[in-house]
Amino acid sequence: MIVKTNSFKMVLYNFRELGHIRNISMQEQSAFCCVPIYQILPVKYLIKIFRNNTLRFNNIVKSWEDPYELFMLKHKITIEDCPLYDTQSSLQKNYYGQCWSLNKDSDAMWRIYSPDKESVRIKTSVIKMIEVLNQTRGMMWVAPLLGKVKYLTQDKIAEWLLSTQTEEKLWIFDCFSESLFIKRHEFEHENEIRFLIHNGNLGKSPKPSNVHDDYIDMQVDPSNFIEEIALDPRLSDKDFEDRKILLSSITGSVPICKSDLYSFQPIELSYKKSVLEAKIPLNI
Repeated sequence: MIVKTNSFKMVLYNFRELGHIRNISMQEQSAFCCVPIYQILPVKYLIKIFRNNTLRFNNIVKSWEDPYELFMLKHKITIEDCPLYDTQSSLQKNYYGQCWSLNKDSDAMWRIYSPDKESVRIKTSVIKMIEVLNQTRGMMWVAPLLGKVKYLTQDKIAEWLLSTQTEEKLWIFDCFSESLFIKRHEFEHENEIRFLIHNGNLGKSPKPSNVHDDYIDMQVDPSNFIEEIALDPRLSDKDFEDRKILLSSITGSVPICKSDLYSFQPIELSYKKSVLEAKIPLNI
């Protein structure tokens, strides 16, 4: 698949190696690659991206708090009375991820991820994250997955799990992959798209230097990868300007703005004098 970006750069997306974008129809795959995505993160992590030229994929088990992450791998699964515990346990430990949102601005997201008003929102695009995942090509035992998260109630999740038992021609690992892109509907405000890396090395060969137990670092050019940096909408204008000056010395030419979520722009409304005249109900 060839994706034409806004800058008319032609980007080759080899879906046969990287896989299709889950929960996006085949007709929409190409256009979806150009969709902007957003992430709110502490300033210290933004600085690390620029100083190290890397984007960190954290180990899901060790760093993601929702106990329903990797939920299918946490259930007791048997294949004709043979437990898959060892396989499930090893799979759980070796998924790494990056989470982004399709929402540009959200009051809930700012309050959750920027409780002290010190975090920033960065903007990139789906295709730029695909280019990051493209680095896994040639890495032994390492495989990427990407897709939009689907939100279901707990009852619907249980219903889906039970339905997989009766499917014909089922490949259990396809179900494992699909479950990685399902979350409870209580998290629907995130409108999440996630990019995952599975490290299947398991001691089979020496790990690449960027692969660690707790994280995997992938190379990025921050000035190209990050299209915009937005500061917390609750900052005063003075605090915003002070932070902008400090950040600019590190982030260079990347545009820095203040989120306009709380910006109120009054408009002029002009009425005739008659709107002030009392109206006597006709039914009196």
